[in-house]
Amino acid sequence: MAAEFHRYKNACGGSGRKDSRLKTAFGKFHSERVRDAFLWWKRKSELDELSQDLHETGPVRAEYWRSMRQIENMKEFLRNEKYTESEIEILYEGVCDRNEGLMRKYLTRLRLNQEPKKRVLPIVWQRWREYVGIRKLLKFQLNRCQNAIEPGKADMQRAFKKWRSGPEHLTTELWRLPIETIVQLAIRTTKDLDECGDQIAENSAIQNHLMMQRDEFLNYYIKGQILAMGYLKDRNKFVKMQSCSRWLWAQRMMTKVDFER
Repeated sequence: MAAEFHRYKNACGGSGRKDSRLKTAFGKFHSERVRDAFLWWKRKSELDELSQDLHETGPVRAEYWRSMRQIENMKEFLRNEKYTESEIEILYEGVCDRNEGLMRKYLTRLRLNQEPKKRVLPIVWQRWREYVGIRKLLKFQLNRCQNAIEPGKADMQRAFKKWRSGPEHLTTELWRLPIETIVQLAIRTTKDLDECGDQIAENSAIQNHLMMQRDEFLNYYIKGQILAMGYLKDRNKFVKMQSCSRWLWAQRMMTKVDFER
């Protein structure tokens, strides 16, 4: 721009009016460019400062501290359950790897949704999983039917089903009992189930109340952390400004003393 200005100035032939107008236009353009650069720097600085504030004193930092506290509580619970440190680290690394894998899968899905040609890939993959699940279910049912018509495998399958269903002597004992005894047992079982249901409902109400209190206390704790971090940051800025003001005052006094000498 400066080279073009000097070239046009030399081409004007020394005209003072054209020269002054060209200087005015160049000055306005230069001041506008400087103003735009300053506004861009100001906006960039405000965004960086906002990002730093959110990282240090915002809800992201509070959520990070809350997550780290929960992780430490879980590790302490595992130590109380007689887990070794190596086993705890293996469990922790496994959970971290699983979460990272889920996050990578989520980001991959977002990237695929942004590309028109690859947007149908998640749908195709989901359909393929459903097809594989139905195929495995049909294979299991067909194998079960095939085992039922073969002599050796049919007996083994019936024995396994009988073993899984439980011992037969309980069924035989129930058949021998009179109807009045069975009715009394059913009534007693119903009463016991009602009492268990009442206890479960009471415990659930107590648990919900405690969870509400915990959430409320946790919100107060997070707000207190945010206020404390904000206060520390403001105090740090104030101390820096005060130190700078004292240094400037001391520099001014030293300059004044040197000038008086």
